[in-house]
Amino acid sequence: MKIKLYIVAALALSFGAANASELRSFDHAKQVVKEIYYDRPITTYCGCPFEWNERGTGGTLNPEACGYEAPGWHNRSYRIEYEHVVPASTIGQNYECWSMEGGGRAYCARHEPSFQLAYADPVNLVPIIGSLNAARSNIPLGMVNGNPDYTFGACDMSITRRGAAKPPAHVKGKLARIKFYMADRYGVPLPLEQQQELLNWHQLYPPSEWEFERELRLQRFGYSNPFVTGQKEWELREMTATFVSYGERTHAESGVPVIGNRRSGIYHLPGCPSYGRVGEANRVIFRDEEEAINAGYRIAGNC
Repeated sequence: MKIKLYIVAALALSFGAANASELRSFDHAKQVVKEIYYDRPITTYCGCPFEWNERGTGGTLNPEACGYEAPGWHNRSYRIEYEHVVPASTIGQNYECWSMEGGGRAYCARHEPSFQLAYADPVNLVPIIGSLNAARSNIPLGMVNGNPDYTFGACDMSITRRGAAKPPAHVKGKLARIKFYMADRYGVPLPLEQQQELLNWHQLYPPSEWEFERELRLQRFGYSNPFVTGQKEWELREMTATFVSYGERTHAESGVPVIGNRRSGIYHLPGCPSYGRVGEANRVIFRDEEEAINAGYRIAGNC
C-alpha cells in the first residue's frame, strides 16, 4: 500500500503543483474537501451520517439519529461546517496582519499570500457538525483533565473551555498527523508537551484504510502529507513562533509562488500590490524570483 502511495505522491507533486498554487480561497478549499469526501458523508469526530446539499459545499444531518447532543448553538447542529484542525487563529497569530487594525482572518487572507496558503490548505480541513465546530473554536486538541465544560451525547468528545478538546480515539492519529503537517509545512509552532502527546497518538493509532484513501485523493489536487505516507517521521523539536511582518517577502521560505504576467513580462512577489491580480490566461507560476529572472521577466515597479 505504501509503495503505491509513494508513486502517486510523486505523480501528484509533478502534475498537481499548479492546482495547489492556484488555490486562493477558503471556498475553493471547501469544494476540494467536498470532492474528497463525496462518497463518505460522515462527520469527522462523531461519525454522524449527513447529506451533501445539491448546490455549494454545504450539508445537512439529523443529529438525534446518531445520538449527538449539543450544549448550545442548536441551529448549527443540523448543518455541516469545515473545521480547521489547526485553528485559523493559531496560524494567524504568526502574522502581523492578524493583529493590525481591521486585521484578522479575512484581512490576512486577502493581503498575505503565505497565510492564505496555510488557511486554505485542504489537508487541514475536515467536515464537522456546526455546533461542535462552535464549541471547539480555537481550543487545542489534547486530554481533558477534570470535569469538561461540554460533552456531546453519544459522541465521545469533551471540551474544557480553558483547557483542551479531547477527540474520540478513532481520529486521534489522523489529527496528530495533520498537526505535524501544518507545523512542518508552514512553521505553525507546537509546544513540546503537545508534540509528545500527538506523537503518542500517531504511534498508537496508525493510518486507517480511509486515511490512506483520503491521502490519495488529496494528492490528485497537488497535496501530500508525508506523515501519512511514511516519507517523514515526526521528531520532537523546539518550535517558536516565526513572526511574519505585513508584506514581508516570504515566498522562498513558505513555498508561496512568484506570479509572472506572460503578456507584460513582469513578475510579482507576495506582498506586492498587484500580486494575485494577473489574469488566469496570462499567469505564469515560478518557484522563486531567480526562476522568473532566468525566464526573462523583470520585477513589477510597485514591488
